[in-house]
Amino acid sequence: ISTSHKIVRSSSYYVVYSVDMRLRGGVFAVLFFCRCWSFLVRLTTQPYQSKPSQIREANLVVNDIPSLRRGRSLSLKNGSRRRFFSQLFSTATNEKDFKLEEKKKRVLILMSDTGGGHRASAQALGHALERLYPSKIEYEILDIWTEYAPWPYKKFVPWYAYVAKRPLMWRALWSYARFPLTRRVQEFSARVQCFDDFEKAFRDREPLDAVVSVHPLCQTLPLRVVRKLDKEQNRPETPFVTVVTDLASAHPTWFHKDVDACFVPSDAVAKIAKKVGLQDEKIKQHGLPLRHAFWEPETRPKAQMRKTLSLPENMETALLVGGGDGVGRISSLAKVIGKELGKEEATFGKKKISKQSEHNNKNQQFSLVIICGRNEEAQRELEAYDWPANVHATILGFVKNIDEYMAAADCLITKAGPGTIAEASTRGLPTLISSYLPGQEFGNVQYVCHEKQFGVFHRRPKRIAKTIRTWLQDNHTRSQLAAKAFSAAQLNATTNIAKDIAHYLGFDHNASSTYEFYHNGDQNQHITQHESSATARLA
Repeated sequence: ISTSHKIVRSSSYYVVYSVDMRLRGGVFAVLFFCRCWSFLVRLTTQPYQSKPSQIREANLVVNDIPSLRRGRSLSLKNGSRRRFFSQLFSTATNEKDFKLEEKKKRVLILMSDTGGGHRASAQALGHALERLYPSKIEYEILDIWTEYAPWPYKKFVPWYAYVAKRPLMWRALWSYARFPLTRRVQEFSARVQCFDDFEKAFRDREPLDAVVSVHPLCQTLPLRVVRKLDKEQNRPETPFVTVVTDLASAHPTWFHKDVDACFVPSDAVAKIAKKVGLQDEKIKQHGLPLRHAFWEPETRPKAQMRKTLSLPENMETALLVGGGDGVGRISSLAKVIGKELGKEEATFGKKKISKQSEHNNKNQQFSLVIICGRNEEAQRELEAYDWPANVHATILGFVKNIDEYMAAADCLITKAGPGTIAEASTRGLPTLISSYLPGQEFGNVQYVCHEKQFGVFHRRPKRIAKTIRTWLQDNHTRSQLAAKAFSAAQLNATTNIAKDIAHYLGFDHNASSTYEFYHNGDQNQHITQHESSATARLA
């Protein structure tokens, strides 16, 4: 019995020992595999250590295999699994077998459709970010007041269209929002009514890598919401920048001391920013963001552009623009200009034209292009109007190729919208301003008429019509104004702003891109060439 007991006990010990060793061997094998896998991850990411900012900021996507380190993984390329396992015990690194995939940076651009300029600037910045950093940045344009704010704030857009046609009412609202006490009362009221809705807008889009505002009412409240979410999630502050889209005069609501950067288009706006307390290092001046079509100068002759647009090739052409909403007495103004161009007699300043000039003027043909925007009533009225025989009128609604019509024209009549003025300068257009919004656009008139001197301001339709006729008949005056307009152009403004925004996302200013832009020297050289040959080109 004693002997048999010893045999059973030793046998049980052997079984337990054998099972224990097998378990230990399995655990050791798993740990060894994980150790080798971790070594492989470090080995394959070693070539990218020269750019630590890209590795630190990039969130990598898992494709084929689970991630062993959070935020970084590998995906097999072309199904090369055999070479994958050979890498497990190799010290060499073959970058072709593996590919790092970066998650796109997310940028939210805030605006409101109070006028067409804010959305155009937002689209221009988004397009520039995509072209400069392809497959690395994605953006969304959000009209946050219309889509998320409760009544009455969600009615900003139709109210703007109504008030913009009534200058006295606009002046009252501008002054009300400019006075510090009433402005703070309004900001408090908006915070009480809209904070929760704005917070929902940002939570629905988390996580965001940067927020860009291109509207004066998208600073105070959105910035407060973003900072609250940053504190809740215990993360670094999300970059928040402002891009001012008013050319030479800006409302105080544009400027907030807590933004990371404020991009201004001119010296006049930079002075306003400093006056309201913005720090010098936060103020960056590049110009006004323009649509992609205006990033490069137009080199095609005017006759070719007119042929492309089905316009008369050999007629001096005036372009009348009413803005995206067709604001600015466009119907009555167009009729007065048409009558003036159709007269058989004309005067050059204070001098009467000679009989020979008068005879030539009687047979002279003019082209008048009128872009009514979304003002369908004005478009129908002008289409039914009986124009003079020597005036070829082209009536259009809202167009997307305004850059081509500007390149085909000899002069421009417009309201004092900042975007239209900046775009006209890139095409060397003498600009006549027919109206402006009190307060907001008055500085734009000063910018064109006094600072850059490539245009004039007249309010009376008859005075406007006579000036346009003088410009169309005097090539020398027109060429001088065109040269000054070219010198005011800032072709690289959009891309320079986009590069600065990308810097807050962790990208280098000198990062390579698939799209090349004009350097400042190239732009200046090109503008100089335009100035020297302005007379020949206009002729």
